[in-house]
Amino acid sequence: MRHVTSRFHILLSSVLLLTACGTSSGDSAGGMTARPLAAGWFEVHPEPGVTLRMPNGWRASRDEAGRGPIHFSGPDDAHVTVWPVFLPKNAPQPPPYAGVSSIARNVAGQFNWAAPSALNASAVRMIGRSQGVVAQATFTYRNSPAGVAGYFYLTAARPNQYASLQPTLIGILQGARFVGVPSKPGNSANPAVREPRYVRWQEPNESAYVIDVPEDWHVSGGVQRPTPLALIDSMVMESPDRQVYFFNGDPNLPSFITPTQMMNSTGFPEGARNGAAVVMHYQSPVEFLPDYVRRRFASRCRDVVITKQADVPEMSGPANRKLAGSSQPGFTQHVDVGAVLFNCMSATGPVVGAVQAATYLQLMDSSMSGLETSGIWTVSGIVGYITPEQRAPEVIKILTHMGASKQINQQWAQGNIKLAGDIGKINNDTANYTNSILVSGYAKQQASGDELSRQRSNAMLDQVDVVDPATNTQYKVESSSNYYWMSPQGTVVGTQIAAQPDSDFREMVQLP
Repeated sequence: MRHVTSRFHILLSSVLLLTACGTSSGDSAGGMTARPLAAGWFEVHPEPGVTLRMPNGWRASRDEAGRGPIHFSGPDDAHVTVWPVFLPKNAPQPPPYAGVSSIARNVAGQFNWAAPSALNASAVRMIGRSQGVVAQATFTYRNSPAGVAGYFYLTAARPNQYASLQPTLIGILQGARFVGVPSKPGNSANPAVREPRYVRWQEPNESAYVIDVPEDWHVSGGVQRPTPLALIDSMVMESPDRQVYFFNGDPNLPSFITPTQMMNSTGFPEGARNGAAVVMHYQSPVEFLPDYVRRRFASRCRDVVITKQADVPEMSGPANRKLAGSSQPGFTQHVDVGAVLFNCMSATGPVVGAVQAATYLQLMDSSMSGLETSGIWTVSGIVGYITPEQRAPEVIKILTHMGASKQINQQWAQGNIKLAGDIGKINNDTANYTNSILVSGYAKQQASGDELSRQRSNAMLDQVDVVDPATNTQYKVESSSNYYWMSPQGTVVGTQIAAQPDSDFREMVQLP
């Protein structure tokens, strides 16, 4: 399992990030000396002050500069995560329930998590389920004069193996030991983070939400409707000294159509604009993003050097399994999620950056149209930033605060539930529209087909946020349904029509 660095995951989920102990990164199979133990176990020391124990056949990784979670991967989808965390007293202090919810959805967003519950006086837990895997997330904590210190634990396995694997999972948790390593003066792994002041920013176009933003920072964007049934929310934010730049969403990204000999012969070679779409072979995010980064930051950043390109199978895997069961005959659907990290030179000096996105492809084979195999693909969920490296902790703190402060206008959200239902109905007919477009031509009708494909991508691939009006609690679920409901047991259930699964279910509010 490959993991993108923590500075990217913060942008992706806009949830709580707790700074963890450690000074470097490591991998149990990456050149570390393993000390054999009894009963087929071994011990490694991937970082100063860190000791890990696990059975043969398991691996451990931590690709977040020594400050992120440690992931243990075993056979048959078995998984353990350990994260020692500390929240300084001068940082926002969320309640433990919010802490375990935020961390679990950040670290393991592929699971549908139930509401958290108390385990004891100093621990809370959540139960999650994904495709054929169950998980338990636990946060144990202790208040101190300096802040909140604790551990986040996650164990996951297939349901029919979870009970038998418990001794192994517990042994891995107990075998992860951390001893604080003092930082040298002037070389702190966790430098002091300045405390910004915030003001409320209201989405300007439809009053859809309010959110805290740093005082004196320049903020622009908001909700846009390029068509009556399309809704895009984007934001651009820049610090007063122009050193930090953040964006979420890109309304200028076109949709794409894969090239064919017919298009080339009729004057639409690769790179040409065909109606609202651009003719371009399909690219995954790790293929698409490097060039996009150079174009997106061209006026802000020169000499871009890509330092890391990573797929995020933890996100794309569940989506592809769901798509495999929903494709219509003759159509193939696929999604990839990935990110790039980079360095470049801005007008104010060297900076680091990260950008993440998802790409969605829908192919129709030739048997459906009598033409060549062709497809439509889109880029969605794109988010990124640049910042001087020494200000990364400040950026992390700001984005964490912003994510926790966002408040949706519930009246506005309710009004868009019908819109979501209308889009869902159109999505069910996308295949027929695409077939008609491919058979009839590639000019005026292509713009409509590309827009429908984009709507299908947004509805089926990305996760959506839903709010329980009774508690104002927000949940992140896979966008496979038109309506969402909360059961008395705290489980979110989706349906395609506006009908309660049972009389004691209450309707959730779906956010755009």
